Amino acid sequence: MKLLVHSIQGPENSVNAVFPIAIASMAAEAGHEVNIFLAGNAVSLMKTEIVENMSAIGVGKLSDYIKVIKDKGIKIHLSTGNCKARGITEDDVKDKNGVMSGPPGLLKLTEEAEKVLSY
Repeated sequence: MKLLVHSIQGPENSVNAVFPIAIASMAAEAGHEVNIFLAGNAVSLMKTEIVENMSAIGVGKLSDYIKVIKDKGIKIHLSTGNCKARGITEDDVKDKNGVMSGPPGLLKLTEEAEKVLSY
């Protein structure tokens, strides 16, 4: 199945933030084709200090899920405008398979997906 996981959930609530990344990671491990699109404050999840330190009760560590996503070659598409507003650059995200995108990219991923999960 082609799955798109779209999230605007930022680090202010660790369960809401980590859960979409966890689902994407688990779907990839189950053999599904996965894309992730982060917008709003969710782009902050790609800051190294957040990846390394965030965990959610009952969900797990963000870093564990990011590792699976990297190992599986899954791209994390990030809203360019939201990144710019938060001082996040391409250099900050490239080691996490992050790529800058915008509304046209989100629309394309949505068209290509068989299922979309939005958080």
